[in-house]
Amino acid sequence: MAPNEYKELVEFIGIRFDRTDNRLTGLEDRLTGVEDRLTGVVDRLTGVEDRLTGVEVGHESLRDDLRAVAEAVVANSRKIEENGRRIEENGRRIEQNGVRIDALTFRFGALESAVSTRFDDHEERIINLEKESSG
Repeated sequence: MAPNEYKELVEFIGIRFDRTDNRLTGLEDRLTGVEDRLTGVVDRLTGVEDRLTGVEVGHESLRDDLRAVAEAVVANSRKIEENGRRIEENGRRIEQNGVRIDALTFRFGALESAVSTRFDDHEERIINLEKESSG
């Protein structure tokens, strides 16, 4: 190869290398842009993941709170049932006491009537005795 031809070949290859280098530089710039956009996407996804983690933590906390409320409701229901049974038992006792009071009232009425009749009899005797002694 003649020096002239060699020089032409080097210039030709140099131009091709420069073009290829420019294209690769452009491609590299575009890839850098894509990488930057992907970094932005990753950052947004990280933010979404952080919010999702917060939601999950809140969900677990809410679930624990609901579980505690449910347990309290069950405990209160049991207490209400127990108090209902006590109220029923006290109602039966009150009813029994009412029957006893009615029986005592009846007996007291009969006793009062008997005592009243006897007082009337005694008063009549006293009046008769007073008449006899005065007269």
